[in-house]
Amino acid sequence: MDNPFQSKPLTEGQIKWAVKQTKSMTQASKVLNVSYTTFKKYSSMYGLFKPNQEGKGIPKRRSMKKGTDINFDLDSWINTTREMGL
Repeated sequence: MDNPFQSKPLTEGQIKWAVKQTKSMTQASKVLNVSYTTFKKYSSMYGLFKPNQEGKGIPKRRSMKKGTDINFDLDSWINTTREMGL
């Protein structure tokens, strides 16, 4: 196999380990410090590519919509900071 960058190919064991440690294929590629496309290439070659399409177990960013009321009790915050000596 011609490898113009002279880097070692990923082994099946490395890929299995990374997949066990993470919840997604993207995270597994980051753990191994390789690009996602390289990870996908080798994991597909070994039959280990199983993407988490539903995103189960991965926290999502939640954005607040404009006009959403934030409940913030200023008096309670002031009292707490005074008690802490801030």
